[in-house]
Amino acid sequence: MTTYWPNPGETVALQKKHFAERIEMSGFNIQEELKKMPTTPGVYLMHDIHDDVIYVGKAINLKRRVS
Repeated sequence: MTTYWPNPGETVALQKKHFAERIEMSGFNIQEELKKMPTTPGVYLMHDIHDDVIYVGKAINLKRRVS
């Protein structure tokens, strides 16, 4: 059986709640990751919920751009 996320029958608020729960369960801490972010030039990738790259950006200061 294929499971789709977000579920098309869910409201946006419920989708956001489920997404936040998934991030929390993964142990990902955005504040800690931002502390490690370099202030040098570079590129960054934005992914959709299926982990497909949807945007490639560049920045002179990665930390400032991502924060």
